Amino acid sequence: MKKSVRTAASALLAAPLLAAVFAAPAQAAPEDVTLSATTEGKDLIVTITNNSESKISCFTSTAPPISGQSGDLMFLDVSMDVEPGSTDSARVTAEVRGDHTLDWSCDASDGGERWGTFAGTANAFEISFEDRTFGSVNLIVSQLLESIFDS
Repeated sequence: MKKSVRTAASALLAAPLLAAVFAAPAQAAPEDVTLSATTEGKDLIVTITNNSESKISCFTSTAPPISGQSGDLMFLDVSMDVEPGSTDSARVTAEVRGDHTLDWSCDASDGGERWGTFAGTANAFEISFEDRTFGSVNLIVSQLLESIFDS
């Protein structure tokens, strides 16, 4: 009888400890980390605001890809770390014009929380890079004028 009482008491006391050890990661609040994206000519400007309590590592990816920087599983456009309570921006020049969908992901340095489109806390951005035209000039002259204006 004493053994069964001791076993029951041990199980009762151990339950909260086991629950804490095997608990799922904390749910990320969508407003803790936000991303905004704009285009300026052929440039993509990504701004990430980190209102969480952790340093975060973030990346963006566009479909179709706008740059040739390949990550492990996909093309990455921006990769940056953002300190808690700060905002950081990055600029990338697109090699491909037209309409693109931008997805993003940020992970807390302690591994507890995730934000972005891949984590389900935000929607993807639809972005478009302007196709600069110079009237009825031919393609070679148009590319030459574009390279002059872009430098």
